[in-house]
Amino acid sequence: MTKESLSTVALLGQTLRARRKELSLSQDTLSARSGVSRRAIIRIELAAAGEPPDTVPRLSTLDMLAQALQLDVQDLALGNVGGERAFCDQISLVRVAGNIARIRKELGLSQERLSGLSGRFREYVHRIEVLGFNPRISDLESITAALNCSVADLLAPIPEDEYKLRLAKRTPSDAPTDLQ
Repeated sequence: MTKESLSTVALLGQTLRARRKELSLSQDTLSARSGVSRRAIIRIELAAAGEPPDTVPRLSTLDMLAQALQLDVQDLALGNVGGERAFCDQISLVRVAGNIARIRKELGLSQERLSGLSGRFREYVHRIEVLGFNPRISDLESITAALNCSVADLLAPIPEDEYKLRLAKRTPSDAPTDLQ
């Protein structure tokens, strides 16, 4: 895990804890509302205290937490406890896929080249862009470094027509088991 991903997870942990307290939710209540285990919530929050997390959340976990906290997933990643953005129900994996494709094309990079620059296997970016892989926050760090952007940039909502098209194009064999 890179230092940058630790800081991303630490910020996520700080935001999670602050928003949970703002809403007067216990870890148990947040767990029940989100479907995320109390243990996972504790691990994420411990990262805010400087404890290296033994696991890093996947995008699907961020979606479940953001919804339970009534916070857009991008605000969760940016540390905006008050929720500066209107809640958007777009699945974060679809947002990330669309934003990676857009930025990659703007930079003139192929999927294979971006995978290589990210230090990942040859079809890594392709698998994300076709919604076939539900990455962890730490997985996205190498991509953001190659694209010169942040994880929060990748979590920005995409145009609704593109969102619907991406969901319609995926096949059941492409989809990770936890993508709804």
